[in-house]
Amino acid sequence: MTTLNHINRRTKRPVALALAVTVGGVVGLMAGQAYAADVPQTYTPAPEPYVQQRVSTTFTNAGPYVGVRGGASFADDTDFAIGGGTVTNEYEDWGLTGSVFAGYGMEFFPGFGGRIEAELGYSTFEIDRHLLGGAAQAGPTGDTSAFSGMVNAYVDANVGAFRPFAGVGLGLARVSFDDHGTTAGTLMDDVDTAFSWQVSGGVGYDLTDRITLEGMVRYQSIMDVELTSTALGGNLNSETYLNATSGLVGLRYRF
Repeated sequence: MTTLNHINRRTKRPVALALAVTVGGVVGLMAGQAYAADVPQTYTPAPEPYVQQRVSTTFTNAGPYVGVRGGASFADDTDFAIGGGTVTNEYEDWGLTGSVFAGYGMEFFPGFGGRIEAELGYSTFEIDRHLLGGAAQAGPTGDTSAFSGMVNAYVDANVGAFRPFAGVGLGLARVSFDDHGTTAGTLMDDVDTAFSWQVSGGVGYDLTDRITLEGMVRYQSIMDVELTSTALGGNLNSETYLNATSGLVGLRYRF
């Protein structure tokens, strides 16, 4: 019995110690959870990766399009021969010009492309003065107009929503000198079809993914316009150029 009692006392001590440790751990865990529940919790998300913002250079002008243009045009002086000498025609400060067009845009590489365009245009200029031998003639009359058909080629670049461009064009123009003269009589009334060329430069701005507003400056030259005057006793032939600088505003619609 003495031996058994000794063994039991040795066995109970480790068991009691383990039980005390276990109970203490459970109590401590519960106390820690209760404390954590009373403390406000904050969460700071991990920072998102840095994304560099760039201006898109995707060329968006590819495909077919149509449009209209209009504005003011400033014509250089013209002249023609009559029986009494050479008449120089000075025009009003500005005339009117407009056109309709259709074309196709192409991408050459990202951010850079071009367009091929067919354009029908009309310009008209009112006479301000007729000069004969340097002297202004009283009661000047008449106007000069041109109806043109041009094929244009442009190069375009992308700068954000802006589309700077430059272009050249070749074609034909039908030029009319209508009732040039004075209140006393007509000195020139003739028409001719002649070769025409033009250069343009400007910038477009994308209003939507299909509509572009454009502004441009254009110089057009209609060369070797042949005229015949029957005034003052003569069938006199002469040639002149109709040159004009225009400021134009237009809209392009892409399909």
